[in-house]
Amino acid sequence: MTPYDGFFELIELLSKHNFKIALASNRYINHIFLVLKNLEVEKYFNIIVGPSEERKHKPHPDIYLHAAKELGLNPEDCVALEDSESGVISAHSAGMKVIAIPNKYTQKHDFSKADIILKSLMEVNMDVLNSL
Repeated sequence: MTPYDGFFELIELLSKHNFKIALASNRYINHIFLVLKNLEVEKYFNIIVGPSEERKHKPHPDIYLHAAKELGLNPEDCVALEDSESGVISAHSAGMKVIAIPNKYTQKHDFSKADIILKSLMEVNMDVLNSL
């Protein structure tokens, strides 16, 4: 398991600036925890949200709305980082600001609902976050 370039630096930056960090994924919780444990980064996440019988998969906003609620934040005060069209639609529909970072599998997706499109996680910095 190899995270995208800039992942560790970004998570350290967000932690340093006391951001609340959630992981909102369509993957099942057991799989998410396995990945986070292998990367040794589970300590950085305040909450982890996956689909359930009550929460529909992305592109529905349910997972993001639940994540914001669990963090005690209004969705409009959240920023989502997404790499797929369905994820961008989900976060946008939840009322969040969205940074799209396409990957080699999703580069042809429609990211028009994102607030900003970046080439990699390495481009996410405090200036970008403060501009949203």
